[in-house]
This record gives sequence, C-alpha cells and structure tokens, in this order.
Amino acid sequence: GKSIKQIAEERNLSVGTIESHLISFIKTGEVAVDVFASDELIATIQTKMKQHPNKTHTEIKSMLGDAVSFNAVRAAAQLLLKEEI
Repeated sequence: GKSIKQIAEERNLSVGTIESHLISFIKTGEVAVDVFASDELIATIQTKMKQHPNKTHTEIKSMLGDAVSFNAVRAAAQLLLKEEI
C-alpha cells in the first residue's frame, strides 16, 4: 500500500487530514494504531487518558507536550474504544 504521505500528495491534502480520516478505522481493525505512533507512545497516552478520564483530547495532548501529536492522542483513544468492544 501507499504511505500516508503519498496519499496526501496525490490528493493534494495534508498528512494530518489523511491521518484524521484513517483514525476512525482503528476501532474496526482496518488500520493499525502503529501507523500513528509507537506502541510505547500509545501506551503512555492511554495511561494518561485512564488517569484523567474526564479530560478532552486537547487537554491530554497538552499534558503530554509537543512530542505527541493530536492525531496520536485520537488514535490512542480509538484503540481504547476498540478494546472495550
């Protein structure tokens, strides 16, 4: 398959836009979470989410700093949803 960057270039969209569309497929298993971040980073994000269940994705991202992308936070959240099913 093509990389996210290649898809973005072909469609004249940003990488973030393509990632945003793909994230919804994590909970169905059609896209692996490691496309967005390492297993270690996903685990770190999920730990923070479990510690602060009432925080928004934006607040979780702020707690984790600039090394974590907003889409990585969203991906980690989708994986949690998948695991709850």
